[in-house]
Amino acid sequence: MVKSYFYVFGSEGNTVEGEISGVPGECDGTIFMGFCKPNIRSEVKKNDWIIGISNAKIKPRKILSLIEVKSKPKLYKAEKEYPEAIWSKDNKNGQIYIKSYRDNGDIKYKYIEGCPHSEKHRNNDMLKYPNTDVLIVGSDNSIILGNEGYVIDNDILSIMKRDKNLQTKEIDDKAPFGRDSAGRCQGRPRPAIVELKNKDIDLLKKLVNNCDKQVKIGNELCCGGC
Repeated sequence: MVKSYFYVFGSEGNTVEGEISGVPGECDGTIFMGFCKPNIRSEVKKNDWIIGISNAKIKPRKILSLIEVKSKPKLYKAEKEYPEAIWSKDNKNGQIYIKSYRDNGDIKYKYIEGCPHSEKHRNNDMLKYPNTDVLIVGSDNSIILGNEGYVIDNDILSIMKRDKNLQTKEIDDKAPFGRDSAGRCQGRPRPAIVELKNKDIDLLKKLVNNCDKQVKIGNELCCGGC
């Protein structure tokens, strides 16, 4: 069964032009998703969809990225297979923030100096979670829309409403994942997870094809907590 994972970006500077240096990133025409959201990285499978939603500071709420998963190689393999996706000061869209090394035959990782997560996660190493040392590679049915976005319409809302873990069904453009008993928006850090029907997949592919295929580089997109 193909699933979709909806999650909310945490960027606050949504009207400021700049470089995308968060998650996901585009490198040489391919869209990658590296660090952040360990629950997505550990569970997502080939052909699943990862859908990035703007936070409440953008009105109306928008889809900022769509990724159909092509593959999910381990990071120590990905750094060789996709060297263009390695983060550097000259490649801030890179999604591989680590270098692998062997220690008595075991593969271990260390962060690349200066990468976005080296300081933030010093005491909360992303690699401690099982099955999260992977690079998500997007298929051709993937796009980053940046600030332009795609306004969440009734078709997309109808997919979101099928998330079985929603606390309530009171979904609207301000609370796309529902609200709790106190009326507070749900959705972060847990992504909404929905099983997709064939018509849903066709809708997402059509959305990608109808959007400008040129990746729009807007403000920094940061998932704002993992």
